[in-house]
Amino acid sequence: ARAQFQQAEQLSSDYQVRAPWRGVVAKVHVHDGNYVAPRAPLVELFDPGVLVVRLAIPESGAAEVREGLPVRIYLDAYPGREFRGRITRIFPELDRETRTRTVEVAVPGADLAPGMFARVAFELEQAPEALVVPDAAVVVDTDGELTVYVVRDGVVDRRRIETGIESGRRVQVLSGVEAGERVVISGQRNLRQGMTVTPRPAAGDGARP
Repeated sequence: ARAQFQQAEQLSSDYQVRAPWRGVVAKVHVHDGNYVAPRAPLVELFDPGVLVVRLAIPESGAAEVREGLPVRIYLDAYPGREFRGRITRIFPELDRETRTRTVEVAVPGADLAPGMFARVAFELEQAPEALVVPDAAVVVDTDGELTVYVVRDGVVDRRRIETGIESGRRVQVLSGVEAGERVVISGQRNLRQGMTVTPRPAAGDGARP
């Protein structure tokens, strides 16, 4: 009788679905009368208090990220607002297909919901008083070297450069160009060393060529 009772209890528990934590049901995959295979997902649920922003870091910066790194978060659901958060988790390995490393960011003060889109900005390196040029000025030559075209006294001078940090549409130049020199940002394919040119102001730069 005890064995039959224990078997009946076990069978009864097989028909009860218990959530592993308190949360909100986001999606139901089954309905009354459906046949459910073992280990098939029944519902999706989440805890609103522990939602995070998940993003993929390119391999070039994967080794620089660290837990606790401050970040700025911009959510499409909150236009015009900036949230401050920190990296709370770094996945131990890179995705072998995308060559990216997944990290998670906690966003205090934001009412997050699954599926929201976010933009995240953070600083991996700083270079105060850096010499920079527009990224459109940098050209890769036939040898794979990075070059820029500098205009001095109306004559083109091609320079090989060494670059540092890239941020937005600007590239740090470590060597090859001096502060104040004019660089070409369009039409480089038509230029040759020593060619005479007449610079025109770049769009949006006012009178600056």
